[in-house]
Amino acid sequence: MDALTDLTGAVCEYFTPDINPPENLFHLLYKSCVNRSQMVCWRNDKLLTPTGFTYDLHPQEQVRGPI
Repeated sequence: MDALTDLTGAVCEYFTPDINPPENLFHLLYKSCVNRSQMVCWRNDKLLTPTGFTYDLHPQEQVRGPI
């Protein structure tokens, strides 16, 4: 985060949308986009596997092939 602050010369904010997100998170993202702010996101390493994200489909949500 410090390197990003040094690179941009601006104030950096850090949000965790899955844990205690601010009530106006989408408004903050919208205003940042409108003002052409640099936005960065990254993936949580706990959810990563060598083939991508871990995600389990519930049986009723499984994708069906051609009939």
